Order: sequence, then structure tokens, then C-alpha cells
Amino acid sequence: MAEVKLDDLVVQVEGLDQDENKAGSGAYGYVFRVTVNGRLCIAKKLHNILLQEPSHGQKKNIVAKFRKECCILSGLDHPNVVGFVGVHYGRDKNDISLIMERLYSDLADFVETKPDTNFTTRICILYDVSKGLRYLHSLTPPLIHRDLTAPNILLTEDLTCQDRRLGNVQIH
Repeated sequence: MAEVKLDDLVVQVEGLDQDENKAGSGAYGYVFRVTVNGRLCIAKKLHNILLQEPSHGQKKNIVAKFRKECCILSGLDHPNVVGFVGVHYGRDKNDISLIMERLYSDLADFVETKPDTNFTTRICILYDVSKGLRYLHSLTPPLIHRDLTAPNILLTEDLTCQDRRLGNVQIH
């Protein structure tokens, strides 16, 4: 993949850091519903505590990994991988958010709310996941997904699968 400069990927967002737009949180960050040029998107932002508490070296490492994740995602292009929109800076260059397209549902919520989904639809979802993984593994160097779980698999309204947590990839 070609060298990417995050400053070339900056977008302006509306709705970031507003409690009513918080869509969830995980071990490393928050997810917010945001708007970019009228388009509904999702912003992934590191927990403030990760940026405030660690020693200077640890903080730089956390931010460096997140910046690398943004660069990797910006170079991916496949129908079964969630679309990268850009990055957004807050107070400073360490206050960075990853902006991705917003999709319909995650697989965990879908299975919970639609337990009677037919067999064909289930197979199609599995096939879409496998196509996304095959794409990641075919890259040079290959990307290895390290957190493939139902909440991290996103579905479009027509039930095409895309994965939102490619940040947990490992260059192998």
C-alpha cells in the first residue's frame, strides 16, 4: 500500500462528542453517529483516558497505532469492507477520530431481532464475511483480522455484510 498522510484525509464532521449521538463504546473508544457533508457516518474515537493517563511513551504508541489503523483503512476498497470516509482532528493531532460509513445493523443485533431468518440469508451473510476476509488476506502484506465477532460485522439494508473493526488487523 502506498504511504498515506492523514492530513490529506481530513473531513469536517457534525455531531461528534455529543452525548445524544453516542452509538456505543468498546475497550479502546467510543462510537458516535455523525454527519459529513450531509451523509450519515460513524466516528470511532479513542477513550480520553487512554490519551490522558498513560506515560508519554505509551500515549504516543496508542495514538501511533490508531493513526496506522486510519491509514490502512483508507487504502481498502471492497464491497464487503466498511467504507472509509476520512479522519477528523479535535483539540490537537492526538485527538483523532476515524470516520466510516454508517450501515443498517450489526450481525449480533440482526440475529437477536430476527432469529427466524431463513437458511439462504444466513449462508449469504457467511459468504459475504468470507469474501471480505479473502480480500484482506490477499493484500500484500496480508491483513489478519483479530476480532471477528457478530457485533463487528455490519449489514447494509439489503443484508450485505461489511466489517467495522478492521482496526484490529495485524500486518503479517
